[in-house]
This record gives sequence, structure tokens and C-alpha cells, in this order.
Amino acid sequence: MKIINNKIFILVFLVGIILALSMGNNNILQAGYSTVPTGTNGIPTDLTVNNIHGSTHHYAFIKAYLTDNHGKPLSNKIIAFNIDDDSNIYITVTSTSGYALLYYYIYQSSGTYPINAKFQEDQTYSGSTSTSMLTIE
Repeated sequence: MKIINNKIFILVFLVGIILALSMGNNNILQAGYSTVPTGTNGIPTDLTVNNIHGSTHHYAFIKAYLTDNHGKPLSNKIIAFNIDDDSNIYITVTSTSGYALLYYYIYQSSGTYPINAKFQEDQTYSGSTSTSMLTIE
């Protein structure tokens, strides 16, 4: 099962990168997130991320929800996740209902770690960020 999950993760990751680059959004891989909207142009967006509880050496779903300023879900938008203490940036794409899911393998030891999510502004929508917590017991 672990090999299958890793192959699925790699496939999803590569699709996200290809979509990001094909949309001309080369800045999506930048590190460094703020807690304020990143764009001043376009329609405002709202990004929320759920808090997660998990255990070391297990997987957990991290879920983000992206809407416009009227609460309409935004589909096919790229969300970049970064978990504190993990140097990787994970790329996901929102579904038709505005949700982006990351199937995350928890390797960290017990503690609390910030989860940062970012939607980079595009031609229509301004960017937004959100932070939640990963609690490992």
C-alpha cells in the first residue's frame, strides 16, 4: 500500500506542477508566506485550512477550501501547502466544489506544527493565505 500511495502522491504532485506552469503561474513555488492577501488586483478570495490531529508515521488529509468574495467555490485553482519543519512545498488543485486535499505523511515527532496554505493570484482572482495547525500526539 505504501508504494501505491507514493506513486499516487507523485502523480498528483506532477499534475499540480504541470498545471501551475501551463497557467503561467511560475511564482507558485516561491517560499515565504504572509498572512495577508497576496494580490491587490482581481476578485478577492478566501482560503481556509482545517486543523489536523495525527500520529507519527501515519497519513492525514489536510483540506483547504477556496472561495471568491461571495462564497462561490473556485475550481481548478492551485493551492501550495507547506508544513513547518518540512522543507517541501506540496501542490494541489481545487475540485469543482472548491476543496483541495493533501494526503500528507506525518514524519514529525510529537508537537504542534503550523500548516501554511497559499493561493497565488491569477488573472482573475487575488491571492490569499491561511494557516492552521498540525498536532501530533
